[in-house]
Amino acid sequence: MTVEPGFAGQKFLEHTADKIKQIRELIGPDKDIMVDGNISMDSAQLCREYGANVFVLGTSVAYSKQQINDQQVREFREKLDVPVKS
Repeated sequence: MTVEPGFAGQKFLEHTADKIKQIRELIGPDKDIMVDGNISMDSAQLCREYGANVFVLGTSVAYSKQQINDQQVREFREKLDVPVKS
């Protein structure tokens, strides 16, 4: 979690990026690290730099007015070069 669990709209906690880096060093390159909690384009890029490779998109990127925003999800994938897993 990159926020305190509990409710949407919280600020991304910058110090979690260091934890991601530590986890990546421990588990190596072949395992997934998923991040969740105010994952915007900026926070996702930071998390990606530190080793995260799976991103939970919620109100920060994917949803507006309780509907999925397909265009924003596509842009997110393109900018981060995130492969689509089947």
